[in-house]
Formats: sequence, C-alpha cells, structure tokens
Amino acid sequence: MTPSHHLGSDLLLAYAAGSLEDAVSLFVATHLALCPDCRSSVDQAEAVGGAMLEEQPPAEVGGDVLESLLGSLVDGDREVAPEPSPAGSPVIIPEPLRSLTGPFADIPWEKRAPGIRTFEIGLDHRNLPVRLFRLTSGISVPTHSHNGLERGMVLTGGFTDDVGHFVRGDVSVREPGFDHVAKVDEGEACVALFVNDALLVPRTLVGRIASRWVKL
Repeated sequence: MTPSHHLGSDLLLAYAAGSLEDAVSLFVATHLALCPDCRSSVDQAEAVGGAMLEEQPPAEVGGDVLESLLGSLVDGDREVAPEPSPAGSPVIIPEPLRSLTGPFADIPWEKRAPGIRTFEIGLDHRNLPVRLFRLTSGISVPTHSHNGLERGMVLTGGFTDDVGHFVRGDVSVREPGFDHVAKVDEGEACVALFVNDALLVPRTLVGRIASRWVKL
C-alpha cells in the first residue's frame, strides 16, 4: 500500500541537501523506506543538485578541507533510506529506524496511560525523546494541541483525526496551535513514530490531569 499523506517538498529538499537535524532526518528516511513517491522526489532532487555542482567551476581547496569532505562522504551525515522490504515481508519497522529499535517483537514497551505505551529510541530532539507510540485499537486521544511542531508517522494500524485517515507510511504534521483529536482504528493497535518539537497541550480537564503524570 502506497502512503497517501506525504512529506512536504521543503522537507524532502532539505533531506536531499543533508541539512536536517538527526531526528528529523531519521523521520524522513523512515517514510522514504515506505513511500516510493517521496523516494523518487528525493532521487530527483539529488540528481539536480549533482548536475548543478558539475556545472560549477573547480576551486582549489586546502588539504584539511578535502580530508573533512571525504570523511563526511564515508561516514554519511544523514540517514539513507533503503529500498522497502519485499511484499509479504514480516518486517514492521523499516531501516534505518529498526537499527535503533531492534525487532518489533522485542521492543520493551512502557505503559504510560490506559491504552498508551511508548518506547524511547535513544535519540533526542530539542530536549524531548524521540518515541514510538503503541495505541490500543479503538481508543481516542483527547483533544490536544502543541507548543511546537508535531510529526507523526504510522508504522502499523491506523487512526483518524480532523484532517483524515492515516495508515502505514502516512505522515501527519501539525503546526503549533492546531487542535485535534485522534481515534485509533478498530482491530489492530496503531504504532507510530513521533518527532515533536514540544510537549502536547491538552484541551480537556482529564487530559490536563493525565499530562502531569504521563508527560507526552
């Protein structure tokens, strides 16, 4: 199934240029592993960038600069999105994310609230942990907003909010101040990757009480 909610062109171009922060780069690379359309857009952007570089006149550089450049090419400053797993593969979490989570079946989920479990992948973004969320089928996440950008991507299952329906590979990006409520699909838990710029802002009394304990 091809995702129907994609990354913005500005984010894809920044990824192609290698200018994203580590956590956001990982988020983009994981989507690319599941989305042939966005992967094609990044390939085109990289091809255009390479052609532009070839048209530039050569410039002399010092030995230190050349050595640093070659080192960055070897080490890689951004995550590389591999080809997706073959059809029928049991792999739920694609690379490069799987290198941080391990096999899906072995993830040690932490219970945060009724119906909500999380796993911190060991990478921070703006002083917040990057997390996987596992949401029980059929539950609703109460109305909330954010003080910063919210980036979510479904890995299995699905949910519906005020914007639309999101399933495997779909990306949900919400601007600060955007209020929404999410209802998880019936039948299967929804597992999603979140890279947020700030904690959520609950809009209900129950949500405000729970947030003091859960701190999501």
